[in-house]
Amino acid sequence: MDLNQLYREIFKAVSVGGMHNIAKTASVTCGQPVIITDAAFHVLGIFPDTKQNDNIWDTMLMENCAPQDMVMSFYHEKYMEFANSNPESTLVNWGSVAEKPRVMTPILIKDIVEGYAAMMCPAEEYSASHDEAIKIIAKAAAIEMERSTKVNLINKPLAKVFISNLFNNLVRTETQLNTWMSNLGLTEKFHYRLIGIKPVQPSGQGVLKYLISEITAKYPGQISIIRENILYVLLFSSNKNFDQKELESLLRSFDAYCGISREFTDLMKFNSYRQQVETLLHTITKLHPDRTVFEYDGYLLEAMLSIAMEHMDRENFLAPEIKQLREYDGENHAGYLETLKVYLQSMGNIAKSAKILHIHRNTMLYRINRIEELLSMELNQPSQFMRLLLSLYLIDLDQQINP
Repeated sequence: MDLNQLYREIFKAVSVGGMHNIAKTASVTCGQPVIITDAAFHVLGIFPDTKQNDNIWDTMLMENCAPQDMVMSFYHEKYMEFANSNPESTLVNWGSVAEKPRVMTPILIKDIVEGYAAMMCPAEEYSASHDEAIKIIAKAAAIEMERSTKVNLINKPLAKVFISNLFNNLVRTETQLNTWMSNLGLTEKFHYRLIGIKPVQPSGQGVLKYLISEITAKYPGQISIIRENILYVLLFSSNKNFDQKELESLLRSFDAYCGISREFTDLMKFNSYRQQVETLLHTITKLHPDRTVFEYDGYLLEAMLSIAMEHMDRENFLAPEIKQLREYDGENHAGYLETLKVYLQSMGNIAKSAKILHIHRNTMLYRINRIEELLSMELNQPSQFMRLLLSLYLIDLDQQINP
C-alpha cells in the first residue's frame, strides 16, 4: 500500500469536501471498501455503495446507520472499546467480523470520539501500513467533520458553551442567566432534571457518544455534555415522554448506570442538583451494584449520610457505647451488639425483634435490660435511640462503601 499516494489523494478529497468523496477516494486508493460514521454509527460516507456479502456492511448501506441491536453487538464484542483504547493495532478480526476483518479507528476531535473510520482488510493482507492508512482516513474525516460542524451531535454551539459555564460556575447572577436563556430562545419557565450517565468500563467514551445521539433523538429539549467520563443531560419540562424504564433498558444494554436529580426550576441552584447526581454515581452505586437507575429521593438518607461521612473520620461516628458492647461481646460471647442493632432497626418493637432473632419475648426483654445496665442508659430516650441507630447505620454504610 502506497501511503504517500494515499496522503496526496485523501487531502485532495478534503480540499474538495464531502465525507462520501473522502470515503470513495480512500477506497479507490487502498483497494478496499471504506465506511465513515459518526459516533452513533450513522453513515457519513461509504464506498463502494454496493453490498459486500457482509451483514454489517450491507445493513448499514441499506439503512444508512447501524440499528440499535447491531450497536449493542459492537459494544458486547468490544469493537468500540478496542478502537478507543488501542492506538497502535487497528485490526478487528473476531466475533461478527471474523470472516471479513477490517481495520477500525476512532475519529477524534480535541481528543473526543466523534465517529469511526473502518476499512475491510483480509487477515492475510494485514500489515502496519493498514494501521497508518486508516488513521490517515480518520484524520481527513475529522477535518471534514469540523468543517461541517457535525460535532458533539448538537448543532447549537451556544448551548454547549452555556452548560459548560453552568458546570464551571460562571453563571453567577440572574441577569447573566436571563441573557443566556434569551439568546438560546428559552423564554418560558421550565422544570429541569439533571441526569448523569456513567459507563462501567472506564474506556466507555464511545458508548457515551452513542447514548448522546439516542437521547437527543428521544428528547430534543435537552442539553448534554461529557465531563470526566460522565454524560450529563439537562432535561427540560417539555420532555413529558420521559420514560425511566426505557432509559434503564438502554443503559443495561451498554453496561452503564445513571443518577437522576430532583426536578427543579432555578438554574442558579444548578450545582446543588449536580451534587445530587454525582453523589448517586460515585457513592450510592457502590451500595446497590445490581441497579441501573438511581433517583435522588429514593436514596436520600444514604446520600445525606455518605456526604457527611466524607468529612468525618470513622472514629468520629462510632458511638462509644457501640465500641463498649463490641468489646464486651468479644470477651463474653453475649451477642448484645447484634441484639441492640435488631432492636433499634425494629424501632424498639420487642416482639418483632424477638421474632427476627428467633428468641422468646422474655429473653429479648432480659437482653435489652442487660444492655441498658451495661451502658448506663435508657434506650427509650429518643435522642439516645437515634444516636445509636445512626451510628450503626453509618458503620454499615462505611463498610459497604469502603470494604
